[in-house]
Amino acid sequence: MNAKEDLLNNLRNTAHQYTGEILVKGIFFRFNGAFYPLRLFFIPVRNKQTNLTRGLNYGDLLLAEDIIDLRTLEEFILALGEGTQLKILSYDINVPMGYFRETEEDQQIICQKYRGYSNLTDFERKYLRETRSFPKYSLMQWPSKKYLFKVAPDSDCLNSYHKYSWTPLPLKETLPVLPEYHTAVNWWLGNDFFYLNDWTLAFYVPDFRARIRSVRFGRDRLIINAEEGLSTHSYLGAKYYLEYENRSAQTGEITFSESNEIQIHEELRRFYIVIFDKNTPTVSLDYRDYDWRHQYADQDISDIEYEEENTEYWIAGGENDVIEFKLEIENDNTKKEFIETVCSFANSKGGRIFIGVDNNGNIKGLTASQTDRYCKMIHDLIRNWVEPQVQAKIEAYEIREKKIVMVNISIGQIPPYNYKDHGVYMRSGSTDRLATREELLSLIPDKR
Repeated sequence: MNAKEDLLNNLRNTAHQYTGEILVKGIFFRFNGAFYPLRLFFIPVRNKQTNLTRGLNYGDLLLAEDIIDLRTLEEFILALGEGTQLKILSYDINVPMGYFRETEEDQQIICQKYRGYSNLTDFERKYLRETRSFPKYSLMQWPSKKYLFKVAPDSDCLNSYHKYSWTPLPLKETLPVLPEYHTAVNWWLGNDFFYLNDWTLAFYVPDFRARIRSVRFGRDRLIINAEEGLSTHSYLGAKYYLEYENRSAQTGEITFSESNEIQIHEELRRFYIVIFDKNTPTVSLDYRDYDWRHQYADQDISDIEYEEENTEYWIAGGENDVIEFKLEIENDNTKKEFIETVCSFANSKGGRIFIGVDNNGNIKGLTASQTDRYCKMIHDLIRNWVEPQVQAKIEAYEIREKKIVMVNISIGQIPPYNYKDHGVYMRSGSTDRLATREELLSLIPDKR
């Protein structure tokens, strides 16, 4: 079964889960008087929508969202491939020839048939393989099967878009001011679909039976918040796998009608859970996979949460090879020390940096303005001074009415990580130091 047939079957088989309404949202580029889809996605909506019809026309760039019915979507999908049209609001959208993306593609055939080929990004390949929810995101909250269709416009259209893509958008009295095309794309689609390449159509088929809404980590427990959709808690089950640094791995099951907690021990390094409907126990509804040894592509949009007592527990243990305290990062010296720690954690086992805590583990706290400023400044420090780029999770906490910031650095996957103009740092106990020659060589993959 090809991707088009699989998409149509999934839409029909899940139609009873939603209203029959499909949200269409996209950005369209005008060429020779016609609009072409730059990025366009379709997603069924669970409840009736009345305020999702909107269009912002900047002349050569159109931002639009609309509601269509399932039959219209099916007819559009059937016509995809050799060129077709779709009406969004009052606009006719031309969809040139193209092809559905597959995780494994024959580059030569695609180049011959569609005048060129673009590699799937890591995000695209990952999303085509996986079905999970991202509750913090407005349109990806339920686990969904994803399908990507690559549009192949002619070279004149592509050249025209590249020519104007950084051109300032016209100022219009009735429209928001947007600096240029790329800014408009990011603003209109937000964080939900940042991973999409240009000239891509994305189709989502959500599973509204159940989802994992959050995973909260405590000192000795995990709390799984599973939200009912069409399934009820009495029919929801879960299986999990726990892996530790110096302890045997652990597996188990939970029944949500009885409990939603999993007991854990110290030095947990991987947690994997799958929820399922007991009526169809071989089918996964949603899952989470947190592995602190590896940098996953979806790590920056994970829904991991921490209990206050768990944060205090880490602080109470003092500084070590994975915990570092910083009272503040105001001057050049404290900023330098912070970046050294980021590099050393990425080059070693990863770790957490607590800001607002002194060297003895006393929680001194930060002002509200410091907290906000640090959360923004840390991103810039890491981006400007660490190479290659390190993914950092930055969160603000309040412990006993005192504000702190925690920066979680995972072990890097492409070492060595370098503090620009300063060197490669390693973690040694509770201190950061420059790597020795032997350590540096051990970080560099053998390319011989």
